[in-house]
Amino acid sequence: MRNQDFSNIVIKNTMTSKKEKVIIDSSRPTAIYVCGITPYDYAHIGHGRCNVTFDVLVRYLRANNIVVKYCRNFTDIDDKIIARAEKEFGNANRYKEIADKYIDAFTQDMNKLNCVTPDFQPRVTEVINEIIAFVEGLLDKGVAYVVDNDVYFSIDQWPTYGSLSKRNIEELLVGARVSANEKKINPLDFALWKGSVKQTRRETQTGDFAQDDDEGMFWQSPWGMGRPGWHIECSVMATQYLGMVDIHGGGMDLIFPHHENELAQSEALLGGEPVRIWMHNAFVQINNEKMSKSLGNFFTLRDMFTQYDPMVIRYIMLMHHYRTPIEFSVEMCTMAQSTYNRLEKIFGTIQSIKPATIHMSTTSTAGATNTTDTNNTAETTSTDSTSKTVDAMSAALADDMNTVAALGILFDAIRDTTIFEQEKEQIAWFLREVFGLLLVAEEKESVELSHEMQELVAAREEARAAKDYKKADEIRAKLQLLGYEVQDKKAK
Repeated sequence: MRNQDFSNIVIKNTMTSKKEKVIIDSSRPTAIYVCGITPYDYAHIGHGRCNVTFDVLVRYLRANNIVVKYCRNFTDIDDKIIARAEKEFGNANRYKEIADKYIDAFTQDMNKLNCVTPDFQPRVTEVINEIIAFVEGLLDKGVAYVVDNDVYFSIDQWPTYGSLSKRNIEELLVGARVSANEKKINPLDFALWKGSVKQTRRETQTGDFAQDDDEGMFWQSPWGMGRPGWHIECSVMATQYLGMVDIHGGGMDLIFPHHENELAQSEALLGGEPVRIWMHNAFVQINNEKMSKSLGNFFTLRDMFTQYDPMVIRYIMLMHHYRTPIEFSVEMCTMAQSTYNRLEKIFGTIQSIKPATIHMSTTSTAGATNTTDTNNTAETTSTDSTSKTVDAMSAALADDMNTVAALGILFDAIRDTTIFEQEKEQIAWFLREVFGLLLVAEEKESVELSHEMQELVAAREEARAAKDYKKADEIRAKLQLLGYEVQDKKAK
């Protein structure tokens, strides 16, 4: 790297609520950790947003010759996975089949969104021994305690608890005491290790710690059979695969309690701050409500892909600053599809040429780069000239990953035909390599309704038959958002 100065790339740090400079240490890779999915169902648009957000960040750094180590985990043992195994197979022990199924589906969805594959994708079940060792370390430091076969982190031993989420501990306690676990010293204490309920009963009666045949989801530990708590896994995997984390990412819903708890236990065992910058993306909303399974207003990526090019879904994410909620609607999808089709028409046949230098700071500090092509959809060569448009788009990303400002610069350049003709190959490179847009026209195959879509249609018919027209209209609106027009037959 020649004369590179990355001191003015800034990301808003959730911890400080301020934009902070990203420290690029040329002596080691820049470490990025993103909390992955619990694979018990198909990925939804919220998952897509999170992963596109951090995909653009990783692409941006790598396009500028910065070595990045990118880790995203899978929580492949969890109550929801076990419940799904019980529901689908009538056997909780088959949880691994559920996890494998939805990890494979998630991988396919991320490939369609053209997200780069992380360097590491560890599963919780692969680091059980490391998790046990981490918990033992917390016990040795006096910040955790054992009750029966469970191990809890004691927040009373960690006075900075709440610093990431800016939560008031006293206010949290009011709500926590309503459903307090009698085992806990403090209602806010969280599980590091969850003992087997059946084993606890057997221990009381016989002192026998043998694993029951129908409890294949538990592991032997110094505290008996059990499995990890939710939060401990990310502390362990981040440490195991990355060490010090430069940027820790995830959705805003993870700030509390997941990342708050992760921070507390990591600081307690490792000392110092384990993460330099905490970066969180905002929600996807439907009718001003956060999209969630509990509200029944979520949309799977694969259902959206039956109606829209995955690149249109990716473009929707780029249309919004990552910290701004996305209000998902039919109109938004239609607009994004029209705009992306326009870009595809403009750039689809243009060769990508990477610039010799691009600016990587909000103050236009020049930095030389010799990038590596990470997209094989178009031949990429290099040029000695530098596109002012690419410089400006790059500077927009340097300012807290402002994709919205970068798109504004793009369309200004397209309108100026003189600038565009001189710089179009480099702009094409930026769109493909950094924004991750394929910009290749493909024939859209006709597809059959998915099982989930068929269930929606059937549920609407049932609602209409029961004269529950409010529910029928809600399902109709959901189908319309997915791009399907419902036409009811008139009664004869």
